Amino acid sequence: MNHRAVSFFLRPIALLPAISLLAASVSSAAPELAPDAFQFAPPAAIEGKTLVAAVPDDSILGELFSGLKSAIPQEPGVYRVTARVRPTPLNNMGYRIILTVRDADEKNQWTRWRPPHALLTPRAKEIWLGTDEKRAFQAGPDGVLELSCDVAVIKPARLDMAVGWKVGETQIGNEITVKEAPASLSKLALESVTIKRLDAAQQVAKVMTDKLVYRPGAVPTLTVDCANTGAETTGTLVVRASRDLEPVSEIARKDVTLPATAKSSQEIALPALGQEGGYRFDVDLVIGDKVVSRGERSAICSSSFNRVAIFGSCHDEYLTGFYLATEAQTKQYFINLKESYLPWLEIDFWAPDDTTNLDPKEEVFMSNVMTPQKKSHIQLAVEEGKKNGIGMFTYNKGTWVDGRDGLKWAQRFPEVVLYHRDTGRPLGSYNTESLMNWDQILKDKVEGKPDTSAKGWYYAILDGARPSAADVAAEATIASMKTFGWDGVRFDGDFVVMPSNNYIDGPARNLRGEISATEDDAQLAWAAAVQRYKLQVSKAFPKAEFGYNHEFNKENAFLTVVPTLAAGGGIVMQEAIRSHLGERHPQNEWKKFAKELSKYSWIVRSFGGYSLMIDGYGGRADDYLYSAVYMFASQVKPYGSFDASNPFRQRLTRFMARFSGLLQGQIYPVASPGSRFTVSSSSPLEWERFVGWRDASETKRQYVVHLINPPLSERAKGAANRCDLRPPVGEIKVGFYADPNEFPARAYLLDPWDENDKVEIPVKTSQGLTTIALPGTIPIWKVLVIECEVKPFSALAQ
Repeated sequence: MNHRAVSFFLRPIALLPAISLLAASVSSAAPELAPDAFQFAPPAAIEGKTLVAAVPDDSILGELFSGLKSAIPQEPGVYRVTARVRPTPLNNMGYRIILTVRDADEKNQWTRWRPPHALLTPRAKEIWLGTDEKRAFQAGPDGVLELSCDVAVIKPARLDMAVGWKVGETQIGNEITVKEAPASLSKLALESVTIKRLDAAQQVAKVMTDKLVYRPGAVPTLTVDCANTGAETTGTLVVRASRDLEPVSEIARKDVTLPATAKSSQEIALPALGQEGGYRFDVDLVIGDKVVSRGERSAICSSSFNRVAIFGSCHDEYLTGFYLATEAQTKQYFINLKESYLPWLEIDFWAPDDTTNLDPKEEVFMSNVMTPQKKSHIQLAVEEGKKNGIGMFTYNKGTWVDGRDGLKWAQRFPEVVLYHRDTGRPLGSYNTESLMNWDQILKDKVEGKPDTSAKGWYYAILDGARPSAADVAAEATIASMKTFGWDGVRFDGDFVVMPSNNYIDGPARNLRGEISATEDDAQLAWAAAVQRYKLQVSKAFPKAEFGYNHEFNKENAFLTVVPTLAAGGGIVMQEAIRSHLGERHPQNEWKKFAKELSKYSWIVRSFGGYSLMIDGYGGRADDYLYSAVYMFASQVKPYGSFDASNPFRQRLTRFMARFSGLLQGQIYPVASPGSRFTVSSSSPLEWERFVGWRDASETKRQYVVHLINPPLSERAKGAANRCDLRPPVGEIKVGFYADPNEFPARAYLLDPWDENDKVEIPVKTSQGLTTIALPGTIPIWKVLVIECEVKPFSALAQ
């Protein structure tokens, strides 16, 4: 064994928000202590003391242990850095606890880096060697949270290490700032930091697929980055794969030569993906007869982007970023999305008019929300998204025409526009000065001059009951797909035909002063217009996918229109629930939120579609994390700026890709789950609204049971100091009553934040009841899958 371990234990010093440490090297003599500074004692002088530092309530970034510029390690090698901390309280969700190791000289000679943020912002100058990130509730039974990362040092250098905390995480909604700090982490004790040199001088630093989402039949390519910190050596890269719950099997291997003290990349072509589902690819680096390092990556195989889990939007500052971005930045943006497991991107408000002009002829033009755009930049974005296996969707509207181009179109076709019943003006919003000076405003924006225009989103409302409204939108969509290559469209208002006295901008009449629709025919006309549009676009592009967004305020409206929206795998968003974080919202209580969310999702899925949700604004870390858990448990897809820039959250996006076929496939509700399942545990779990089934094959059926340890607070954004959890739930036993043609064969427990994300559990069946005892505890959320062998009733009769 050739392990070198240096363990640093901290002596008590004054409580400070950040601790500054002088450079130190390991020797047999104790180092001198400078005033108001602290150095590590050498191994011979370890006293086992613990440093406890108070965390200020207003701290945005705190570091207990920072600025260590050490001669350790001074030589090339692969090292494991481990920090042991004791967070208080243990059930705190509001802070991310982070270990980072980086090159003090900021030189690009390291092989591990921080997961990228999926934005166009520039990368930090520091090259991050390694990072590990957890929450306090992931601490062990002894209250100690262990963070660990492996780093490969190719050339002699100094290290910076930091162990600290950062406020929560950003939300899954449309904006990426959390203005209200979560509950305070009262204490964070750093007990030790250990650096251990590993036996192997080689490391699998990174594994990446060429795409995130593959179509069935596609041939994936893996890129495996390796680091060799020693002499030139030869080895073999062995690739193993598993699809959803299937067993792991070897699918490829490649002999490699790793040059001395260098990084190298290897490409490995994999067998074609024949079946849809979530895939995990594990890569072993074998030298001699020993596995010296491992890496893994997940990907999705799906004929539909609508079926995959996470949905991103690109608007406001993102959209401006596309206009200003260089080619290299745009390419990096989509690599970042792929690395962060974000497989779907919708570009919002980019066109001159989202209904009638989605195919601009000019290179530089003004979007309908007065943002300059370049046609070639949008084309490049779509091209790079598709290259990385990310679904690229355009944003459409059918309820109104917008921007200067849309209002000009309304002037040419006044009979397709609605008018205020009493004043006769076109329904909508417009500013004459801005519309008259549109070209000059665009010129000033492009030249970087001060923007003094009256900003706004200008639009006129269409009469969706007229076939012409659907026809012009279909023509514009088809032209745009030919020019840009979109995978599909998602509507924000799609030919909605509301009763004439209940419209957006007042009581409505058509050009002749007649009502456009009655209560009896409005919803049917609405559904017919959507169908008319969809048939025309699908005829030109059979693989085009569709999505829709509405605030359904009446149950009958939802049930009348949803069958048309959901048919063929359409996305349907129920936007009314998005503001549930508002303290006066009817679904602010978590139980009501979960009930409403799951109800609408099951309705949409029952008609063959998929459910989507925009999360609200102004929440805290625990609000957004629980909101995401309830969405995924309800088979609802979060829409917006899902932040996967930190390892804790990236485990969640990876999890939804890894088990994509199982958790986001064709899943249907189990009627009266309480009559088929029983769940006992140390404290109550939520599960009955989140039980579904799917047929994995003709002979295999899977029951999916989401087990949620409910939030401590009954309300989202409730008490002021509540970024915390109930104690983990244990002693969990699940009972299942199978149908006569179902034979429970095995069960699996899935955990998004565990490296070993799938654990098989024994099942016992006696007198028609299958019992399953779950290992460990559930801090927040885990998924139980019961797999049954199925025989047709005709076979049983024989």
